[in-house]
Amino acid sequence: MTPSPAGNPRKLSESSVRIEPSNATAPSAARQPRGLAARLDRFFLRSLRGGYPSQLRFEERASAIERTAARFPVPRAAATALEALRRLEVSPVDIWHGSHIILRGDQGRMYEAWRSGARPRISSHYRNVPVQQYEISLGKNGALLFGLTPEGHTWLQTERHMFLLRRPLTLLEHTQDFLEYETIRQSIGPFGRSPHTERRPVEVAAADLGGLWP
Repeated sequence: MTPSPAGNPRKLSESSVRIEPSNATAPSAARQPRGLAARLDRFFLRSLRGGYPSQLRFEERASAIERTAARFPVPRAAATALEALRRLEVSPVDIWHGSHIILRGDQGRMYEAWRSGARPRISSHYRNVPVQQYEISLGKNGALLFGLTPEGHTWLQTERHMFLLRRPLTLLEHTQDFLEYETIRQSIGPFGRSPHTERRPVEVAAADLGGLWP
């Protein structure tokens, strides 16, 4: 298991945790900020986007990300997935910086639970695994991509922009993110970059999920 810069073991406790479905509203149902509010949102996002924090700044960065993420509504499927990751003690830094995360030992149960609220897509990850990959919208903050590893564990990472073939602008933005990844070899998340790519993932102990889902 990859050690946390802040010493967080990123493990489930011995007792299982139950997550209730979230009632968060989708972005289309929420009032979208305009004028000054919209400019402030863009400012907060620009100020957060940067490199992966050092050990000394890790907790400070995590707190800043949590405050900013709370400003943006997300669809119910995304809220449920994010809550599951919070219960698994995955750092907001790794979630929102796009770290490649493997839920070691979950036997694909998160994959099965999340895909009902997701849309199918393709990616450059795990091309040797003949399993459909999925994407969950994170509202204004890109998408959560997930699938299965060759061993059958759920993997996931956030991406700064969604992959939508029917929307040329979004497709162009996603392509720019991919080219940035190819240049610096770091994952490109909604709030920053991460050195934890598919070749150097963050691994979370997630074997004890018996009471996690109804």
